[in-house]
Amino acid sequence: MDGIALPQGARPQGIVIDPKDNYAYIADQNRPNIYVLDINPNSATYHTVVQTINVTSPLGLSQLAISSDGRRLFATGSDSNEQTPNRNLYAVNIDPRDKPSAQGSNERKWHQQIGVIPTASETEGIAATSDPKKMVFTNGFASVRTISNGEEIKLQDDGKGFGVPLLCRWAWPLTILMSTRQWL
Repeated sequence: MDGIALPQGARPQGIVIDPKDNYAYIADQNRPNIYVLDINPNSATYHTVVQTINVTSPLGLSQLAISSDGRRLFATGSDSNEQTPNRNLYAVNIDPRDKPSAQGSNERKWHQQIGVIPTASETEGIAATSDPKKMVFTNGFASVRTISNGEEIKLQDDGKGFGVPLLCRWAWPLTILMSTRQWL
């Protein structure tokens, strides 16, 4: 097995591979970064990180998923803490048709964050559906219970969070989110 170097201090969490087997996308648990690893054996940059995609997460990232049409990458924020809640999904354009042809020109935002989708609480898992305009995600809903001495304790009700962000169109100009449905 060959080791692949990630940037110094990286802490990989989730990984997905694009449908054409050109890139592996790796979420960093401690930083708001997605590392783009070239996995095309015919490429001159094979087995190297060719780009770091920065997202606007206040913390790191947890899980990744690619829409069923292979055009959008979604990341869940890593667990929130009391001081820095992270209750979002992050959308990235990975559509190969939007890859810029000229150096320095990236008007279609290929390999860039194109949207932030707020969720109710501590979003964790994410997966594609057969409909490329829908993804499913899970989240944990924390509840507070007061015990007899008046002390409040935070309980996790992880089994109660499930939702579907409804994505409107993939055409340019890009519009990402119409609404989010969550079931409790």
